[in-house]
Amino acid sequence: DRIKASDGEPVTLLQEELDAIRLHEALTLQINGEFANRSFVKFYSKARQADGWFFFGGRASTKFRLNGTGTSVLGSDINYYYLGMAVASADRSTPPMRGAIVTWNLSQAVFESQSWHDVRQTVDGQKWMVDGYQFYIDHSLKR
Repeated sequence: DRIKASDGEPVTLLQEELDAIRLHEALTLQINGEFANRSFVKFYSKARQADGWFFFGGRASTKFRLNGTGTSVLGSDINYYYLGMAVASADRSTPPMRGAIVTWNLSQAVFESQSWHDVRQTVDGQKWMVDGYQFYIDHSLKR
């Protein structure tokens, strides 16, 4: 496994690697139907725990340099793509989840972490969520 949690040094992540990870998780979501056929309340309750590969194994705090660019992104930011895939797999739309991302991260920033990272995730989280949503739609077995 070339991609491991690092001690502060960004790990280069190629687009092909990111796509392979997301494709595996999209197919798994399609097969297990984890988010499908849930009421609005049950879906959003379950979605609060929607974490993918970038959240586990110490990767949430790992910095990833996407495609070798100078920009590094935390695994916890990239992880929002999984939330987007959960939304798509449940045949739901993204606007309510956008609101949930803003609400969740602002409440974290104000009442818990008092961190700019949580404020930044109100925007970055939405971007990755929409990206994951579209990736799931584009790679769905249901097409």
